[in-house]
Amino acid sequence: MVDQGSIFKDERELSVDIFENGKKIRIIVELPGVNEEDIRLDLIEDILTVAASQGNQNYYKNVKLPRPYEGIIGKIFNNGILEVTLN
Repeated sequence: MVDQGSIFKDERELSVDIFENGKKIRIIVELPGVNEEDIRLDLIEDILTVAASQGNQNYYKNVKLPRPYEGIIGKIFNNGILEVTLN
């Protein structure tokens, strides 16, 4: 018998809020227990991918945006809350 706990990592979906402000958009993501250096962001047109790993916890979310954006212009991480600004 195989110990399933050693094969599968726990993956959790992230809580996300989106705020539009003219040409810019802010995305707020809750990442409890994660260090800033463990966060990965990838923006491709109208999809922002947020991924992070901390121990056996994995967080992953593809955020569908209302339109394509050019790039990430700001990132703030404080007390498990990530704020990303896109232009």
